[in-house]
Amino acid sequence: MDELHEAQQLWLAEAVAFSVRRRVEKAAGVRAPDEPARLARGPEGSLAYCPDPEAHPTARLAEVVRALRPAAGPACPLCGGTGPDAAVSWGSGHRQHLLCARCGISLRAAVTAPGPALVRVRAERRRQVWRRTV
Repeated sequence: MDELHEAQQLWLAEAVAFSVRRRVEKAAGVRAPDEPARLARGPEGSLAYCPDPEAHPTARLAEVVRALRPAAGPACPLCGGTGPDAAVSWGSGHRQHLLCARCGISLRAAVTAPGPALVRVRAERRRQVWRRTV
């Protein structure tokens, strides 16, 4: 719980700073932010979304939150992984994710139409992971 609380405090401080900055920008007539929120939420509403249940960052959550930046290029915002084999494609049945090969966070995602076979395979894989049979 301490780790979660520490990460939450970091995120809240960033959110408050962004809110204050946006109020000033809006008062000056700026319709869109000059710089996006540093800790913008990912495709599933989380900071460091890891859709593959078998791949997650190993660092403490607060360290992960500190390291996050909007993905502006091919490098992972968390671990800095680059190169041709630094990212892997992973499909959840609802989205096609580009995951960092080193830490597993979603670098970007595109909505896909889920095929019934893929949905069945993913559901069975999740059951196996949660039952700890794999």
